Amino acid sequence: MTQKCNIRTAELTFQEGILFIRFFEGAELDLADVKEIYDLGLKFSDGKSYCTLADTRVNTVSTPEARAFGAEQGYSKFRMADALLVGSTMMKLIATAYINFNKPKVPTRMFTSEEKAIAWLKTFL
Repeated sequence: MTQKCNIRTAELTFQEGILFIRFFEGAELDLADVKEIYDLGLKFSDGKSYCTLADTRVNTVSTPEARAFGAEQGYSKFRMADALLVGSTMMKLIATAYINFNKPKVPTRMFTSEEKAIAWLKTFL
């Protein structure tokens, strides 16, 4: 079953154990946005573990607090893996900095191909 909703910064779709987060152009994520994504992921998954694919191919920014919370153990409790879909050189640099500086508590990889990202995530399901 597919579940969908829009929040202030993104469109969320939950399908086959993966939470797809498609950010809107120019989205500015703060801590409240990341907490809302977490709450909806947990609701959509019925409290079961799931993977996320965050599509950041559009220009988005996030606060240091939002990035830190996204990498924390508590936020990662129900997530098995995160794939970051990037397009521009700037977003590649931001994703690399997030992975290296914030050190997410779940396996996290950057991809330019949505198909490859989904295939990688499915290895955790």
